Amino acid sequence: MEAASVRDALIAEMLGDIGKLHEAVKELQRVLPAQTEETERRFTRLIGLLNQAGEAYREQIERDASATGRRAPQQLDAELRPLSAESVKVLRQLMRSELALALKDAAPRHPSPWTTVGLFALSGAAAGCAFAVAFHVVPFLAAP
Repeated sequence: MEAASVRDALIAEMLGDIGKLHEAVKELQRVLPAQTEETERRFTRLIGLLNQAGEAYREQIERDASATGRRAPQQLDAELRPLSAESVKVLRQLMRSELALALKDAAPRHPSPWTTVGLFALSGAAAGCAFAVAFHVVPFLAAP
């Protein structure tokens, strides 16, 4: 076999491979937008579910903290009755101040609005990167 015919055969095979690659890129351009939209819908739904779960958790913590705060004085009174009046007075003040500190520490902390804005900005940036790859990088690779 001559060198020119071997080279021509390799070039023909390479052109066939390039044609297959071109078809695969065209298929990607057709399929990728739908997949990107579905992913965005899933992320949006997931963010909504996470917000709902966080809100339910916060409400439960608030209910538990307020229930504990309402029961604590009755428990203290029942346990402190046998002690002398002066001891009771001092211990009540001390325990109420400690209880107030404990409840204050147990109270839910709300995230900063800037944290929420930052998380939404990051999720938007991720979606923007996905769209950029889909509509700018893939067509660039497909260009002759």
